[in-house]
Amino acid sequence: MIDRIHWLGHASFRINGPPHNDAPVIYIDPWRLPADAVPADIILISHDHHENCSIEDINLVRHRETMVIANQNVASTLGFA
Repeated sequence: MIDRIHWLGHASFRINGPPHNDAPVIYIDPWRLPADAVPADIILISHDHHENCSIEDINLVRHRETMVIANQNVASTLGFA
C-alpha cells in the first residue's frame, strides 16, 4: 500500500488505488503539479492557503465527476458556495 502514496511536495500527495481495479486517484492539497498529472477522482483540500488550495492545480486534475471535499472557506474560494 505504501507504494501507492506519492509525495508531490509541500503538503501535496497523490494516492493511487490498487492497479487493475478501477480504484480512485486521490489528491490531497494539489500544488505545483506537472502538466501531465493524472486526473483525480477525489480531491481533498485542507484549508484555503494558496499552497493548499491552488485553483490552477485543482482545475488541472479535476474533471466533471471529480469529488472535491473541503471546508466552507475553500468552497467559497473555489466558487462552490
